[in-house]
Amino acid sequence: MRRRGFGATGNLWLVVLAVGVMLLGAGLGEVVLNLLRHILPANAVDDITLRFAGKIVQGLAIFGLGLLLVLVGIWRLHRGRFGLTLSLVEQQAGQSMVLSAVSRQGLPDATLFSGHMGLLIVLNALSDSVGRVAAVPAVGSDYRTIGRLVRTSHPDARVMFATPENVQLCARLTDGQVVAGAAEIERDLHQPVEELFLSSDSRTPADTSSWAVPQELDTAIKSSDLIVFGPGSFYTSVVPCLLVPKLRERLAAARAATIFICNVMTEPGRTDGWTVTDFISRFRDFAGFAPQYTIVNRSYPGSHILNRYEVTGSFPIMVTPEEHIDASKVVLGGSFPGSTMLNIAGSTVIEADIMDVINETRLTLDPELGTASEQTVTVIRHDSTKLARALRGIIAQTRARAAAG
Repeated sequence: MRRRGFGATGNLWLVVLAVGVMLLGAGLGEVVLNLLRHILPANAVDDITLRFAGKIVQGLAIFGLGLLLVLVGIWRLHRGRFGLTLSLVEQQAGQSMVLSAVSRQGLPDATLFSGHMGLLIVLNALSDSVGRVAAVPAVGSDYRTIGRLVRTSHPDARVMFATPENVQLCARLTDGQVVAGAAEIERDLHQPVEELFLSSDSRTPADTSSWAVPQELDTAIKSSDLIVFGPGSFYTSVVPCLLVPKLRERLAAARAATIFICNVMTEPGRTDGWTVTDFISRFRDFAGFAPQYTIVNRSYPGSHILNRYEVTGSFPIMVTPEEHIDASKVVLGGSFPGSTMLNIAGSTVIEADIMDVINETRLTLDPELGTASEQTVTVIRHDSTKLARALRGIIAQTRARAAAG
């Protein structure tokens, strides 16, 4: 079929449109002037509109003012479209900000794997440092709810699922018991986790070997310059996507720099006693490769908050003195201000201050009584602003290496 061009017919309709706009403006102007004559003192409207100077001068003056306003409006919209003005929206307890309507041409693309809070933290951290972003919630999580929450605060992010299969995350403990569901796994487990698997019946492992990687996600991974895992609960936020074999293969073959954001605190019943080496080794066990970079917190929270965590069996995860001794220093031709770079278990470990202590409001529902209560608790969280510095350093390093090699 031959495509119709714009041509003479199109030009005619442009003229019709222009005339229509002028008539609308003239009619609206007449209405406004008559209203102002009833409100303002006598002859005030005539003086403001230069009626004393004659019809032609008055018309040219009003036309010139209208043209100036149109040009200013187009200019400001143009600036906003191409990134010279930034639209910042307060999110996440009023501390982090989301960047929208900004030009991302030339910036690296990123794919993120984590739970709901982890995705928001990294999206906030990378808001002005990356181009296209794919956010991938953990397999077995409430994809629709997480997708809606992520898109609400980060409309530019593309939320993708790791697999269309309807499955649940399950953990088999050392005593043989199977715990089904991320929420149950995140509770204090009475035995260590022996095996983690995806299941459609909450009891036995599903046959994941034939699961295809969604085309949209496959394309995102291939085009990404940065693939980030975490932060979040290791077993329920980081590992689930690595349990899909073909997705794991795509990630291992990706050209992108892989980054693992390590937990700040150990998780009772799941990562008790783990060091940085343990986290990297366990990541490699599930992924089949060690992350190119691992970001670890190096700051020490106050004793008052630590005492509360220690009561629950949770302790800070920091590079131990032994790991410092065994690790080699890494030099990549650049520096991370305020950070230390080591090579541990095949991963470049960046120690940096990436945590914050915040007050978090939690809502508790009692379905039996039909009541709800709020409680404010002090918690340790990854800080988006601090994390952004480490991530920007990695982006700069990988770009420098790419340019040099």
